[in-house]
Amino acid sequence: MTVQEAIETLRSAGPVEVAGERIRCRVPKSRSPAVETALRVIRERKSDAMQWLKEKTTLEEVLKGTAIALYCDVVSETLWIVADEEDARLLAERRGVVYTADEVRLIASIDNDPEIIRSVHEFKSTFNVAVKPPGENR
Repeated sequence: MTVQEAIETLRSAGPVEVAGERIRCRVPKSRSPAVETALRVIRERKSDAMQWLKEKTTLEEVLKGTAIALYCDVVSETLWIVADEEDARLLAERRGVVYTADEVRLIASIDNDPEIIRSVHEFKSTFNVAVKPPGENR
């Protein structure tokens, strides 16, 4: 697993960022083998990981203060992509069709099965809610 793959694996569970001389990330208590491998790679190649994280612009940084409308064939609906919850609140759209960068990463990490994506969106849209990783209550 490369440093970039390790970072993306960890980002599927939450934000990964540089804080001083440390790398901060939120990982689930119950860790998959992929997350364990990613953590090992980051620990072994910390300086490479820090450099990569410092150089890469995050989706949140690119999107902050803007919204992108995308038509999704899988759900036959226009979806909005925003940086974070703050931007989601500012957008005059139902929360069920607004996806934050964290939600996009989470959905992308589930599976590339259109039926699963459709089911997740249907739930999100029906209840007009944000999608969070299992066990996370925000």
